[in-house]
Amino acid sequence: MERHLAAIARLADERALAIQELLDRGLTRSQVARRLGVTPAVITKILKRPVVADGSQLGQSPGRSDVRN
Repeated sequence: MERHLAAIARLADERALAIQELLDRGLTRSQVARRLGVTPAVITKILKRPVVADGSQLGQSPGRSDVRN
């Protein structure tokens, strides 16, 4: 069960990274939200979620503050 929870956390981290990448490319939170079929508030919530996986698993340095911008 713990292994599954860790996998879910990694997926959530990757989702946040993908959203941040779209924002870095110039899309607004509203545009990203529309593409994902959610509200801009959900995008904000995803980006504020604490990071669980360490950065080495995702190719980022630990404590990726860039995701929370």
